[in-house]
Amino acid sequence: MEYYTIYSAPQASYTALVAVVLITMAAGVVLYLAAVAVVIRELLMWGRDMDKRAARLEREHQEYMVSSELDARRSRIEHARRMRRLNTRRW
Repeated sequence: MEYYTIYSAPQASYTALVAVVLITMAAGVVLYLAAVAVVIRELLMWGRDMDKRAARLEREHQEYMVSSELDARRSRIEHARRMRRLNTRRW
């Protein structure tokens, strides 16, 4: 007496269903990882942009401080010249 393995239609469809589910899950994981990579890249680019902006603001602040310091010095010099002129006039 010989024994044959007979695959019934329900068994084959179950195997196909499991394969489809596994492939779909793998595709979902791949898409999820791609989305996480995009979010991480965007955060890194945002951080780099913030660093550039902070450096630019710091540079502008330094330029403003230097220019206001020069303006203050210039006005002190002009004031001293005016006072000197006023004090040296003969009436």
